[in-house]
Amino acid sequence: MDQGYISSKSPFQILTVKPETIRNGRSYIINLNWGIHMTLKSNDITVAIGLSFYQDIHSLGRCMRSVVRNLPIKNIKVFAVDGIYEGYGNLREGESGLSTDGSRGLIESYMDLYGFKVRLSDYPNQKEYVKRQRYVDLAAARYCDFLLIMDADEYLECKDQDAFINELVEIDKAWKENSDLISNVHNIKFVERNNLGYIYFAYPSPRLWYRPGDMEYMDNHGMFRRKVKRNVTDGKSYTIENMQMWHDHNLRPKDRQRQSFIYEKEMLPRLERDYNPKNDQ
Repeated sequence: MDQGYISSKSPFQILTVKPETIRNGRSYIINLNWGIHMTLKSNDITVAIGLSFYQDIHSLGRCMRSVVRNLPIKNIKVFAVDGIYEGYGNLREGESGLSTDGSRGLIESYMDLYGFKVRLSDYPNQKEYVKRQRYVDLAAARYCDFLLIMDADEYLECKDQDAFINELVEIDKAWKENSDLISNVHNIKFVERNNLGYIYFAYPSPRLWYRPGDMEYMDNHGMFRRKVKRNVTDGKSYTIENMQMWHDHNLRPKDRQRQSFIYEKEMLPRLERDYNPKNDQ
């Protein structure tokens, strides 16, 4: 699944898109820095955490705690991207569109603790897919092997860190044995909780990207594609067994939940209405 669309109608539905028709068959030159090399060992694997946030200190605190508690620090880099999405709300004159609720200070406190392992990037007033591309580009620029995509209201659970890293080693090994048979995009078990704390959805979500330099968001926040040409339409996608991601809004105030609902249901479709994935099939 190197190209896809995560359907808003159902979290279980992923619509594949033919690579030769996407955006008139654009192709790219392979970055030689991502060339074939020896299979990585567990100590060599680098997992970038691509984290988008804005004015969300309580959820962000839970998210960051889950990252450092559930992933081996030696294997991770966190790219936290701050900034309001275009269309999310009206800024007052003089406002920058960056968080002012303490979220930035929280990330900076992790920078003090973990140094270069955590980086804060400012990218306000951008369309959602543009802001999300920021952490893809940062992970690629630093040659991270994997990108794990998160939002501030999501958090991780891993009962065996070594087993999780070994799963990534196996993906890397399989790719290097035959890259045409293996996808860049792999699944994390994703669990949704409602405001009462009950689980109401659980499904595999394509949040783990191998070789992020090969990937890009399309002009819709829920769509992505492999930008490097390959010999087959699809490759095998793995579902990670030793990691799951949780999602709920319970730490967000009611007005924030209401604002997010308006953005997702009303504003975002207007911003992305010029794009219809059916046109690329």
